Formats: sequence, C-alpha cells, structure tokens
Amino acid sequence: MGKPAALASQEAGGGRNHWDGVLPTRTLLGEWPPDTSAPTGYWISNLPATTPLADLGRWAKMRWRIEPRACIESAW
Repeated sequence: MGKPAALASQEAGGGRNHWDGVLPTRTLLGEWPPDTSAPTGYWISNLPATTPLADLGRWAKMRWRIEPRACIESAW
C-alpha cells in the first residue's frame, strides 16, 4: 500500500488522530488467596463480560504457563 492509499484509509477511519473518548471495556482479574495479606497476581482481559469467572481464571493461568516456556525456548 502506497502513501496515498494509507492517507485515504486514515481519512476514511476518521483521521489519524481521531479518538471518540471512549476506552474499550476491560476486566481486571486478581488472585488473592485467603492465607495471604496481598494479592499474588493480576491479569487484564478483553474477553466479553459474560465470560464465566472460572474460564477467565483458567485462561489467565494458561497464558502464564506458556510465556516462561516461550522465553526459555527462544534463548536456545
């Protein structure tokens, strides 16, 4: 895509610096075990508000398990 096409697509989308002032909805998920004095983990999710809490927790923990492994494998 050339510069004229990029400019045309930006203008069609409301301009390069267009913002309607509305932030997308996010969910903050915190883990606070009963035997600790402070939360032990936080996650931000952009999944729909109707997503069951058990699924949010499972997917948050799944990502945490994957990321360290990806970092270790990229070091090889």
